[in-house]
Amino acid sequence: MTDPIREQTLYARQLLFDRHQTPVGEELLYREQPVPNRAPPAFDPCRATSQVLVNAFTRNPQAAFSAAHPAFVNFSADMLAQGLPFRPEQLTIEVLESVQASPRVIEQIQRLKADGHRIALDDYCRLDAEHPLLPEADIVKLEYPSIGTAQLAPLVARLKQRRPRLTVLAEKIETQDELEHCLEAGCDVLQGYYLHEPEPVITTVAPIAPSAVAALRSQLRRGPRRHHKLARLLQHSSGLAESVHRLARHWRPDLASQPLGTEQAAQLVSSAQLSELTELLAATQAPLSARRPSRLGRPLLRWAGSSPTEHGGTAGAEPLQANTG
Repeated sequence: MTDPIREQTLYARQLLFDRHQTPVGEELLYREQPVPNRAPPAFDPCRATSQVLVNAFTRNPQAAFSAAHPAFVNFSADMLAQGLPFRPEQLTIEVLESVQASPRVIEQIQRLKADGHRIALDDYCRLDAEHPLLPEADIVKLEYPSIGTAQLAPLVARLKQRRPRLTVLAEKIETQDELEHCLEAGCDVLQGYYLHEPEPVITTVAPIAPSAVAALRSQLRRGPRRHHKLARLLQHSSGLAESVHRLARHWRPDLASQPLGTEQAAQLVSSAQLSELTELLAATQAPLSARRPSRLGRPLLRWAGSSPTEHGGTAGAEPLQANTG
């Protein structure tokens, strides 16, 4: 059975640059459509992150992430608990500024770090080096407009004195003067519209029906996998089969140029990886009005303002909820 192919906006990508303006990664931003180039005014953050992850790692044939050029993706507190079936060196976890530093959150971040993910603190607006999550962070993303020119260099010095190996990233740079100020202050990585405007990634994909995800979930819950049964299930959903194939090649890049059958792809993906992918797929299909107490059913995030931003909100806007940044 062949599912109809359709054009889809997968996400938008904004490059990150080192001090020599060489790309060293890209932030992946939630988008539902290419125009306007920003996220909708209200969205479920777990659904948004799940969709970005699925699209980036299993739906985009052109994605080329690596340890030297990882994807940066925003994570809410609830999303930190989600299992991730992707190579950790290719995915940097951006902890949203609204995340409370609870013991559970710290434990989840430590688990992700132990798995090999790098941790970034998003939209850092404090003028001190006392953030309770700073000991767990590899990267701090300083929100330049909120910190300002006068306070930037002292803050960078405080952060690096506290954590000498910390990477300091300045974000939301919009002019040449701001870029020069960030370089003079000692920032290691740079991001903003002046350097690279978010670029929508659009491709043709086969849709994945909720019934196909439900059937896969059901089969995985029955116990030991039988690859021929899984392959038969995938043959009825070309979109789901494509995601499993791409996940298999994600872990086995040496097979990138070789033909890969559906049953062989199913054998290359572990049961844990397939279960984690299935949960992410299910989250992308959850109704926006759903309010289940599961870890992936969360209240909508609302944003104020009207200019474009870097998670999918609006530039300079704050989510209308507690902000602990």
